[in-house]
Amino acid sequence: MRVKALLKRMSQIYFLGQVKVTAAPSSDYTLTPLSEDQYTSCLCGSERKTLSWTMSPTALGVVNVTVTAEAVSSDASCDNEVVSVPDRGHVDVVIRPLIVKAEGLEVAKTHNWLLCPKGEALTEETNLQLPQNVIDGSGRAVVSVLGDILGRALQNLDGLLQMPYGCGEQNMALLAPNIYILEYLQSSQQLTPAIKKKASNFLNSGYQRQLNYKDSKGAYSTFGSGPGNTWLTAFVLRSLSKAQSFVYIDPKKLEESKTWLIQKQNDTGCFVRSGKLFNNRMKGGVSDEVTLSAYITAAFLEMKMSSDDRVMKQSLSCLKEFINDFSNTYTTALLAYVFSLAGDMETRDHLLQHLDSVAIKDGSFIHWSQTATETSASLSVEISSYVLLAKLSASHTNEDRGYASGIVRWLTTQQNHYGGFSSTQVLVLNSYSM
Repeated sequence: MRVKALLKRMSQIYFLGQVKVTAAPSSDYTLTPLSEDQYTSCLCGSERKTLSWTMSPTALGVVNVTVTAEAVSSDASCDNEVVSVPDRGHVDVVIRPLIVKAEGLEVAKTHNWLLCPKGEALTEETNLQLPQNVIDGSGRAVVSVLGDILGRALQNLDGLLQMPYGCGEQNMALLAPNIYILEYLQSSQQLTPAIKKKASNFLNSGYQRQLNYKDSKGAYSTFGSGPGNTWLTAFVLRSLSKAQSFVYIDPKKLEESKTWLIQKQNDTGCFVRSGKLFNNRMKGGVSDEVTLSAYITAAFLEMKMSSDDRVMKQSLSCLKEFINDFSNTYTTALLAYVFSLAGDMETRDHLLQHLDSVAIKDGSFIHWSQTATETSASLSVEISSYVLLAKLSASHTNEDRGYASGIVRWLTTQQNHYGGFSSTQVLVLNSYSM
């Protein structure tokens, strides 16, 4: 702790003086000077000195530290001159607020509810339990009521809207959320010119950077060398196609990537995996040829490729061979979304019927997990989001909307205190922007 500014002000008052500096006692902290109980020093005009204390806080939060500098009389001389004490202005006081934070690791637990009061009062209760080793005074609770399903995330836009950087995988992981945030804000009529400009600048920068990882045939890879990666190329194509609504994307680049992916379609109609992805967590549950083919097919359908197109017919025909294999819940949810986009309501309903039979229902909350033993929070968020997309991407009834509301209620509980999710936020933001 330093009082340089205080002593400088004193020196502007006195040409030459003896100054005593004292820190006020407090129940919130203990200040120990590094030399003696009090600091007394000569101070000449336009001179400054730094005095330090060791501070030991005893309370958390904002504490005010008060330090007093006083000109005092003295028989001793300063620089062989007699010190003087003015009649006025011989005392100056500085009060500075300091923020004291607890040691250790901060742990945050979030409890979210989606409330639809409809003119009636609603109540929700939860138990707040602090860890046994919590630091005294560090516990706190905050309650907020927001009128937007993504209100918490929108209050922390700086954490979601980011300048893309890094390799081909990392760049896309940062670029894609900007697109879906813009879509959500636009669809909910909350997109301001300032946010649009900021996010669009990020998109332009991320797009130009991503082109560094594209080869001459249209494929993308993590470092721009070696064989193109089918999943990453589909992810780029899917994202940049949506980005066209906000920034200029060269249609030739999109067509090249689309053509490269089509060339990866084999005789069965499914797509062959190519290339290596270094961060496999980016893929979520896309881990085999079926889910990869479903992901690529979804990307093409989102680009408005007709389901009557030869490539789509072959792809959908291949995927239909797996609609009765319910061993992978993630694949089933993704297939339900694909056939919803394709307009095949019979297959969609068949898949959704099975998903409903394995859904985890708790009151008004509905969600899914990969298996009974594997309850990964991130996979559960992605599976549930795909079911939500399947429910809402085709014509839907009031019953469908009520069912979707149960999924949204559960997804809301998975948001952290910043408004993000323990999954690829891209997918959740996509389902919310519909």
